[in-house]
Amino acid sequence: MSNMDTNSMTTYFTIHTGNQGFTDQMMQFSPFYKLGLGLGYQYIFTPFISDRSKPLQKNNSHQADIYDFLGFNQHFAGSKLKLENKEVETIEVELSDRIIEKNNVFSFDELKNHLNNYVITNRKTGKATFVILRLERAPPLPGKGKRMFFSLINSKFPVFQDGLDLRSIYFSARKENPMPSLFKENKCQILLHIRQGDTSFIETPWNTFIPVDSRRADFLTEQLDFDEIKSSFSNNAVDSLFQPKEYYLFLTKLLSMVEKQNFSTLCFSDGYQRAFNIINSNISRLKLSPEKKVALNEIKDQYDEKQFSIFDTLKDNKCIIGETEQSLYELINSALSADIIIVAAQQRMLPKLTANFCKGNSPIVIVLYRKNIPNYCDILKNDDERYLYTDIDNPDYNKIILAINQLKKTTSS
Repeated sequence: MSNMDTNSMTTYFTIHTGNQGFTDQMMQFSPFYKLGLGLGYQYIFTPFISDRSKPLQKNNSHQADIYDFLGFNQHFAGSKLKLENKEVETIEVELSDRIIEKNNVFSFDELKNHLNNYVITNRKTGKATFVILRLERAPPLPGKGKRMFFSLINSKFPVFQDGLDLRSIYFSARKENPMPSLFKENKCQILLHIRQGDTSFIETPWNTFIPVDSRRADFLTEQLDFDEIKSSFSNNAVDSLFQPKEYYLFLTKLLSMVEKQNFSTLCFSDGYQRAFNIINSNISRLKLSPEKKVALNEIKDQYDEKQFSIFDTLKDNKCIIGETEQSLYELINSALSADIIIVAAQQRMLPKLTANFCKGNSPIVIVLYRKNIPNYCDILKNDDERYLYTDIDNPDYNKIILAINQLKKTTSS
């Protein structure tokens, strides 16, 4: 590929993310990509790497990286330009809620002016300009986020200006490396994603409860009353805990209210292996007797089966439990073809995935919560008709059924 013309005054841009999960990185890519295009810049692809999205168990797979599986690397690799420091002047632009509020930025046009002025002020040569967009490295101020300003960009550009379609890119990659669907054919497809792992609790053989979410004030302290654990949380980032049986009860009630509809359901969960790993790594903190340590270790291998066996009663259901490379890929593949997705507020992986990858073919996403209605304005423009925030203790089934019936009309037309 040819180098850039050193006399060109074109402004180029790329996007750098931190070492986060791949949906967090894609959540940054989408608005920053729209922002750069909105400024008239030309995109230079910088490959993303997500160590955080690596599972506990890696299969022998021909896929080297999550972005290879998504087709993301392959799509952009052909347009990558060769950059050399002598050819361009690099200017890094950090953005966050704190920065834009400090500069009185409250609209997309003000954001555009702020960034243009920043680049012009910091340009020191006549070379082509290479702008790196990224989130501010400094932690957010107490009570503040770092990226709610993304809503300014997503509201201005609900879809990519150049027609980029991440979902189509994904399914093009599947033509090269097929992955069969786990759903039953010719049925309404429902996907449950039940995060447990590092946000869960373990019920001990002696009827106490050990929360393993490090963000909670009761982290790794034995609790006698589960209702107290369920109703308490240390900050707004931690909604109450959800047990697998709560998903099951919600789902079965919902299915019983939808007439003449055949469903195929998949239940994905990371399971409890990570939770037991956290406990075992901090076992001295719990001050357990030797007998209790042995008893706790004895339930480890059967704990997933005990918690998820309730789903065995469902017709046309399959459970995929555990953190493996294959299960991650199957989860993504299933989510991008599902009609309905059910998650809880303690995880945002699938809402972020569908917000970025499913514009024209979005599933209904039911987000269960307790106490705090989730705020997804940093990843969505306005998808209230697709993202249904549902109080698990008082579900509005009529609203959900109305959305399902509307989906049936849309997909059948």
